[in-house]
Amino acid sequence: MSLFDHLSLVEDTRSHINQRHNLVDVLFLMLSVVASGQDGWAEIQQLGELKLEWLRKFRPFANGISRRHTITRILKAVGPEICSCAYSVGLTTSAPHLLNPSLQLMVKHLEVPLS
Repeated sequence: MSLFDHLSLVEDTRSHINQRHNLVDVLFLMLSVVASGQDGWAEIQQLGELKLEWLRKFRPFANGISRRHTITRILKAVGPEICSCAYSVGLTTSAPHLLNPSLQLMVKHLEVPLS
């Protein structure tokens, strides 16, 4: 399965009126930014806006980049599932202390247990 196949397995729990930004787009944005070493919600939005052209090579981002508060709400809603997805695609290890420090911060902020 591709990364996008895995990300599409994460259930979108938002109501249909709150789905302006595609969930897979937001998850891909978050993973891309964290993989680049950024560690905050504002950085996700800022880097997403700077790299939107590159991101659109992989996903449509039809409504552009979500605002940081929207990103936070979306990721908190799917926190446990995105961590499970991250495990399945090899983005984390079985030892949480070995995670990328940026991902550790995100997971801590989401209050998602890693074990």
